[in-house]
Amino acid sequence: GIRTGSVPYLNPSVMRLMMEQYVEDHGEEALERQSLLRLDPILFYNFWWYCARFSLPVPLAVSSTQTNVANGGSDSDPSTY
Repeated sequence: GIRTGSVPYLNPSVMRLMMEQYVEDHGEEALERQSLLRLDPILFYNFWWYCARFSLPVPLAVSSTQTNVANGGSDSDPSTY
């Protein structure tokens, strides 16, 4: 079924600082969708929302273990991550 919920709003400058810190702490792994979702769901969903809001692709790598999106899932549905 469809899952609904809400997360606190993060402004873009806060998101940038948080992403920089995660990359510093966790390396490039933090730039994979599943990793970011695991590390910080609030940051992930804010990032996804900004991309969806401005019709931008989500510029996070899809790990090799994520086959759902590659096999027909949608980039616009975060529940596929």
